Amino acid sequence: MNKQRDTTGTSPSNTALAGLQSLLPDLEALYTDVHAHPELSMQESRTAGLAAD
Repeated sequence: MNKQRDTTGTSPSNTALAGLQSLLPDLEALYTDVHAHPELSMQESRTAGLAAD
């Protein structure tokens, strides 16, 4: 049995990843900022604020 995958349609994964490229610069900046300002475990108030925003 040969099943083919539809890679051109509007599958859930295609829909979820559609805007990923435009988000990457902001996500990279957030990643860099969070890792430049480490916090102790269970005391991540600054990181929680960034995530909430």
